[in-house]
Amino acid sequence: MQGLKIKAQDFVLKGVVIEKGSNVRIALASITNIRSKTGATSNDIGMFQLSARIGDTLFIQKRNLIELKVVVKTDDDMVVFLVRESTMLEEVTVKG
Repeated sequence: MQGLKIKAQDFVLKGVVIEKGSNVRIALASITNIRSKTGATSNDIGMFQLSARIGDTLFIQKRNLIELKVVVKTDDDMVVFLVRESTMLEEVTVKG
């Protein structure tokens, strides 16, 4: 008799991408499952769906926000908070 093989179960992960501190939902963020190399984009209210399994790492990125890697720990809906990049200005010397 052969041993039983336990296969990790894929499921449809649902989530939302929000800007940390402002609670603004982020449209058109790119969400990539690093293991399966599949991706999704958040819709106009920040929602996304993506095939995943427990232990997968998601890579979330959006222009002007700091990219983030997050590990899928449960099959519950996921809330992802992205932080806005601070805009650094060039140093200015003021002479009187």
